[in-house]
Amino acid sequence: MNLVVNRFYQNNQKMNKIIIGSLVALSSLFSLTLPSKAARIQVTVTNLTNNSVFSPVSSIFHDGSFDNFNLGEAASLGIERIAEDGNGSFLNADAISSGFVAGSVGTGPITAGVTVSGIFEVNPSLGRYFNFASMFVPSNDAFIGNDDQTEYQIFDINGKFISQIIDVPAFEIWDAGTEVNDEISPNAAIPGQSGIAGAGTTEGGVVTVHPGFTAGGNLEQLGFTSPTNLPSPVFRITITSVPEPSTLLGLLTVGGLSLLIKRKKQN
Repeated sequence: MNLVVNRFYQNNQKMNKIIIGSLVALSSLFSLTLPSKAARIQVTVTNLTNNSVFSPVSSIFHDGSFDNFNLGEAASLGIERIAEDGNGSFLNADAISSGFVAGSVGTGPITAGVTVSGIFEVNPSLGRYFNFASMFVPSNDAFIGNDDQTEYQIFDINGKFISQIIDVPAFEIWDAGTEVNDEISPNAAIPGQSGIAGAGTTEGGVVTVHPGFTAGGNLEQLGFTSPTNLPSPVFRITITSVPEPSTLLGLLTVGGLSLLIKRKKQN
């Protein structure tokens, strides 16, 4: 009887060693295959309005040198395409060509009450700051975005992550100054109606605070709330850090070891 018990104990010990070795090996493998300097950052956006719509959100991580726009100055092509058409590919391409991480959160219109997320691999030294931009609909060329490119710091000088919750107030809905606000489809983007990119009348102005819809005009008659009358905030952006797979595997490894130790004590 003792011989059987001893043999069972020895076999059990061997199995524990094999399991522990496998877990450690897998943990090491995952750690080696992941980029050591990249951090996984999740950007979550929520439309807080009752009937307004936002385009996919251009999200840019940069070193502090990438400027979306400046109030009182002409909008870049990237901002113009976002403000008029909801197309963030031009602004994203500008950031990427400068060596930064950029992409759009969402794949279509972000309607009232909707929340969507996206994950980015960011180098803390090159992606210390966060820029965003999105079209406000309905409008000819209204948008949201940060004027100050260093307003939202995601990493400190030592690479430590800083979480952010960005609430966009109604008075920071901008007018790109690139298209006349005639509020008529297909020039203006209006939910439920077909718009045509670049169909509006060129304004040749500068970026300003949006003046609001025309009193008694087309957009108000359709039942949409003017930016000047919207309750704040209109949009929320939450930036969080996501554990890498190696970290998760490490937690599983620790959990597995704890379970094996517990079993050993019980035996």
